[in-house]
Amino acid sequence: MMIASFSSAQAEAGEARSASTGARIGALLWGAAATGLFVLLGLESNMWWIGLPVYAFVAAALVRSAWLGVWVSPGAVKVVSWFRTQRFRAGEVSAVELVPYFGMGGASVGWLPVVGSVRMIEVELTSGRRVWLPSTIGRRNGVLRLARTMRAALGLSIH
Repeated sequence: MMIASFSSAQAEAGEARSASTGARIGALLWGAAATGLFVLLGLESNMWWIGLPVYAFVAAALVRSAWLGVWVSPGAVKVVSWFRTQRFRAGEVSAVELVPYFGMGGASVGWLPVVGSVRMIEVELTSGRRVWLPSTIGRRNGVLRLARTMRAALGLSIH
């Protein structure tokens, strides 16, 4: 997972982008599996058109995944996930922590074959509300670097 790579142009602009590589890879793998399944099932059939909605959904997911990410600037963080964009400003956030990944269905995943230990970011607001950010899934060390970058931008202690 590429975490907030700071080039001089980005540093001058005061903004950096973190790619949500884990979410993009998930979209790609799911899309390839679904498309392959429908191609195989409809290969010698006159019903090939039944797969068109699946192809359209896969194409939409792959296009949407290009906009997933975390934008960090001094005093603010913007997180773009699959269905919403969330903005956090300094003073609104009391903690940025790593937690095991909770995806659809609410099942906790802390380790994936081949990938290893995975985490996502949880933001605790000053109101006490906790916000999970599943689109920040990645290897533990990459997500830790992102959390530290977010903490620094929001004026929190880096630990």
